[in-house]
Amino acid sequence: MAALCPYVHGYGSCGIPDVLSRTEAQVAHHVSVCPAHRLFSQAEARFFEALREAVPEFNVFGKVHLEDVITVQRSLPRSEWQAARNRIKPRHLDFVLTDPASSWIVCVIELDDSSHQSKRAQRADDFKDRALAAARVPVLRIRASSSYSVYELQRRVQEVAELPMRKDRPALSKPGPYEMQGRMNS
Repeated sequence: MAALCPYVHGYGSCGIPDVLSRTEAQVAHHVSVCPAHRLFSQAEARFFEALREAVPEFNVFGKVHLEDVITVQRSLPRSEWQAARNRIKPRHLDFVLTDPASSWIVCVIELDDSSHQSKRAQRADDFKDRALAAARVPVLRIRASSSYSVYELQRRVQEVAELPMRKDRPALSKPGPYEMQGRMNS
């Protein structure tokens, strides 16, 4: 393999070849990468499935860069624009709902688990909430749980996104696989 690609430097700990471009090879001697295997944690995957069931009329995207949803106004002086962009760029949003016909952003959903209780995480959450509010993007925060009420998720998305209640879907009569007894944590 090394004869075909001189920038393959061996195999990482997970058996994937370490590949560098010529420029990267000049800067770094060795890079090991491994596949993440899963995009979502188990908690995120449970929520994702419940959310897709609750709002099938929308596209659901996970782990979207904040910069893909809001942008810094170009009218700012260059240094202020760059400073604001640097605060937005490294952050991601847990879930984004969009209209499939237009790609219009319906709302952002943040799934809050126990890691959101630290002061640092609360500051980061506050920054995202304020930035999204300034851009007039609705945000829904949901406390992570072992299960979710599909009906309650549907109701809360409609409420935060100021959508009319859907008349074409009958009320859920029996718990689905993502339903829980009682109310959803929030």
